[in-house]
Amino acid sequence: MNQQMNKMANTADIVMIGGGIAGLSLAVELKRRKAGHVVLIERNYIGSGASGRNVGRIRAMQLTESLTRYAILCQKKYDQMAEALG
Repeated sequence: MNQQMNKMANTADIVMIGGGIAGLSLAVELKRRKAGHVVLIERNYIGSGASGRNVGRIRAMQLTESLTRYAILCQKKYDQMAEALG
């Protein structure tokens, strides 16, 4: 572990492992909520795992009404992240 990585590991409040869609979106949300010093660790490059290879989509038609409401909220969150992150 190099000196810079060692320093980050010693000062992080939250360490996220994995730079896929789940890890990135959670890290962004934690920062937005001022949850502390968030460090994200990815062994390759961001999106190099399954998130970068799969066709991602959010479908509104779900098995239950509650899952449908959740999917609609996820789509809104996704749209907001696109605007915030560019």
